[in-house]
Amino acid sequence: MDIRILLVDDHAPFRQCLSALLSRQPGLRVVAEAGDGLAALEHLATLAEADRPQVMVVDVEMPGLDGIETTRRAHALYPGLAIVALTLHDDPQLATAMTAAGALTCLRKGDRMADIVRAIRAAAGSAP
Repeated sequence: MDIRILLVDDHAPFRQCLSALLSRQPGLRVVAEAGDGLAALEHLATLAEADRPQVMVVDVEMPGLDGIETTRRAHALYPGLAIVALTLHDDPQLATAMTAAGALTCLRKGDRMADIVRAIRAAAGSAP
């Protein structure tokens, strides 16, 4: 059974590249992409149960509804959803804010793809 993923990032080229890379990984399937937090929450609300993501990979800094608030809301509405945060910045305060909001981990966008894949798999394994 594939791990279903929702990608949330306001930078479309990065999101599309990450989607393509993740889709090449065995057992991973990107079921939806969103360019902002509100669109992500809308996807979560409208996707059928069979297509609902098990893992949301979310950018920390986005205009409008940022990753911290998106994570907080998604975690409250969908407690079984595992959340992995991605950021450009090496800022421990951002990582702390994301985990406090409900993310399981916070990685840098520049981390190795193997580390991001490993975090997604670990997050899916920890979801109830």
